[in-house]
Amino acid sequence: MRVVFDADFDKGCWPGPLRGGPAAAGEDWVGPSQLVQLLETALGLGGPEHTSRERAAMLVPSIRSTHGFWSTSAEVDPFATARRLLTWRDTFAMAGWHGEGAQPRLAALAALTAAAAPGVPDRLRAIHNAMACRSADIDSVELYAPREELEPLWRRTFDVLERRGTRVIETALPSVQSANATDLSGAREKRFVPNGDGTLRLLRASGPLAAAEDVAAWLASLGRLSDVLIVSGDPALDAALHRHGLPTMGASHERRDGAPLQILPLVLDLGWTPQDPQRAYELLSLTSSPVPSELRWRLKGALAKWPAVDSDQWREAMAAGLAAIEDPVRRDRVKQRMAVLWDARVSRSGQYPMPELVRRVAMLRTWLGGRMAVAGQDRDKWGAAAAQCGSLIDLVQHAGLQELSAAQVRHLVIEATEGAGAESPFPPQAGIAHVGSPGGVAGPAPVIVWWDFNASTAQSIGRLPLTRAEHTELRSLGVMLPDPGQLAAAQARRWLRPLAQASERLLLVCPEKDVEGEALHPHPLWDELVSRVRATNTRRIAEAALLRTSLDQDVPRRRRPRLRLPAPRRDWDVAGVPITRRDKESPSSIETLFGCPFQWVLRYVGKIAGPESSQVEEGTSPRVLGELLHRIMNRLFDGPARQPDDAAREAGEVFDREGPRLVAALFLPGRDAQRVHVRRVATTTARSLYALMAAGRLHVISTEQERTGAALGTTFAGRVDLVMGDPPRILDLKWAGAARKRRLLEVGAAIQLAAYSLLERQGHGAFPPVGYFVMDGQRLMTTDSTAFANAEVVKGPAPEETWRLVEATHGLEWKAVAAGRIGARGVTGDSNDQMLKEACVEDGRLRVPPGCQYCDYDALCGRAFEEAI
Repeated sequence: MRVVFDADFDKGCWPGPLRGGPAAAGEDWVGPSQLVQLLETALGLGGPEHTSRERAAMLVPSIRSTHGFWSTSAEVDPFATARRLLTWRDTFAMAGWHGEGAQPRLAALAALTAAAAPGVPDRLRAIHNAMACRSADIDSVELYAPREELEPLWRRTFDVLERRGTRVIETALPSVQSANATDLSGAREKRFVPNGDGTLRLLRASGPLAAAEDVAAWLASLGRLSDVLIVSGDPALDAALHRHGLPTMGASHERRDGAPLQILPLVLDLGWTPQDPQRAYELLSLTSSPVPSELRWRLKGALAKWPAVDSDQWREAMAAGLAAIEDPVRRDRVKQRMAVLWDARVSRSGQYPMPELVRRVAMLRTWLGGRMAVAGQDRDKWGAAAAQCGSLIDLVQHAGLQELSAAQVRHLVIEATEGAGAESPFPPQAGIAHVGSPGGVAGPAPVIVWWDFNASTAQSIGRLPLTRAEHTELRSLGVMLPDPGQLAAAQARRWLRPLAQASERLLLVCPEKDVEGEALHPHPLWDELVSRVRATNTRRIAEAALLRTSLDQDVPRRRRPRLRLPAPRRDWDVAGVPITRRDKESPSSIETLFGCPFQWVLRYVGKIAGPESSQVEEGTSPRVLGELLHRIMNRLFDGPARQPDDAAREAGEVFDREGPRLVAALFLPGRDAQRVHVRRVATTTARSLYALMAAGRLHVISTEQERTGAALGTTFAGRVDLVMGDPPRILDLKWAGAARKRRLLEVGAAIQLAAYSLLERQGHGAFPPVGYFVMDGQRLMTTDSTAFANAEVVKGPAPEETWRLVEATHGLEWKAVAAGRIGARGVTGDSNDQMLKEACVEDGRLRVPPGCQYCDYDALCGRAFEEAI
């Protein structure tokens, strides 16, 4: 058997054993980890192979129970500390260290890691011992780098192989021949003058997606895919290759972002109490999740009403979803799973108990096992999620920790996710060759594309944190630690391989910014190429000749007709479509009709629903906060009469008790100031309302009661916030917006209040007085000076006058809609009728601003494209 070895071949190699032929036998190209496995197989060495994360986790108990120079770091992050200590130990061992030394830190490190799980040095020593008795049956090993560049333990490995009859050959890679007087051939010299002929190019597109599109289009124009070698591709480039009909490489994410692997962190995060509604919503939004479809849409609806887990609506949705599962056996399984998933036991101020973590992961593994059985083509993805769960349990058990901090849980999930393997959105296909690092290029290729040609991919060379005395003692023991300068030089020589092996073109790709918007800088090899330019201002000359922001000039162009954007349209004529009155209208639907008939028709007549949001409504929105304080006040109003101070105290207690299951976001970390503010508003509102009732000798008649009557040619219904009496008077509680509410009262555009007054009056009696109570500002506003004590009286029409205006306006709007004349009033376009900003009364009709900021139909009316046009 013949072996070709290089330190960079673990990430792929070119040309490999085939060397351009159809088949090969008896030859293998390997990197360090692959050669270790090959030798172990040949020598019959077995046993479990521990990953670096498993080895670190297994060392954690010793680190935590043994005091040493690592103790302070271990208190913060024992896992990272264990990994760092093992890295030092393995580096020393690869240099020939066996744990000797009298220096305190060396002795402590040796004692701590004496029983550590075996790593590469231990496996190599086991190979040496085995080869003392038998051969590995390897005829030759060809090295594409000098043996002196290898670590001492690797050098000894090749010495042992030679003693067992293996020929070890050092081969220097020759540079391929390129056309003379080109940039590519000149760049291999110590000095050259670039002429911009395209044989050597640095692509600096705006971002990775733009760069991928340029590269894929350029490769498609070449027409010789078998001549192309890509270095360090990624899924973004694969996606662009796929769009252009080219073979994909099967490039993978370093840490998988697929949906199955996102379930575990969500399940663990939902163990904290109170549960984050956004994390719950994300789990419910997955196409496949531990929550079955019968429950998912119902629970999402409950979160839309109250952004918290375990609200009354949540409980009703859970019960209805379980009842919708017809199979009783399946229903019981789902019920048990939900009992674990939504049972949050861990306080956010505490530590995550290991038994609780295991309970949740075990539940998820059971579900994943069933999901894999029916996964079909996606079985590998779900298998990776199951492996992720198993890896997490192993890491926790190896570490021996009974409690974990939030940071440790996140760290272990990341470790377990990385251990689950990599996800390849596109399969590897024949046609384009690919290697993972520039050192993997060990043969000629006509066209080389070095993707990820940026400084962040260049491995830094660090110094070991040793004192002079420790260095001296290690040298005296024969431990030859690697010299950082020599390591850097060897690494730089590997970086030159794509330049040396490209025979026709070399494209270096470094976008200006990465996917997160952070600036990227070219690989250090670019500085070396710039330094070879023979000119006064080398960088300016090099960038002018070799750097491009796009490859559009290198790709043949085809003119295609542009697609026109939808034109914004204010007036719609649907005279041929019958529009009939609705069976029931409400104050909010009437406001929508007055503001934008187009929106009203789509929502209420067309029944067109907007897209689902990817976010739960935050606990800071006026709607949610207003609903929360409504609920608190209703709890008080259901009980007996109270003194104002007693009401304030009880409102605070209800907020503390019910708040987490209604608006959980207020009780999450980092929301202390906002939570205190909302609680203060709740207590102050309770005190103010009870003081108001005491001053006017009022009592609560009804709260949140739906009233129904006949109006506007149909059934009319609305939910009245608070009715006090006797005689009755109406208060509408709002969280904020005092200035806008005052304006509505002034101009007679308070449609909701007028509607409530209409519905509350008895028969043809008088319209009860109305008012707004703005809780955040503690302002009570009304147009009737006799209605409420100490109220802020606004000069404006009475509710009966406003309602008459509503009837007149509705008659005009309905006449236009019934005739098919539909206005999209948020669209301005070339019309002189600009969008209304504030409600007003003009020519005997109410004019209401369109609610464009809350509308889901702006793409249909064209308003979304106004700025683009």
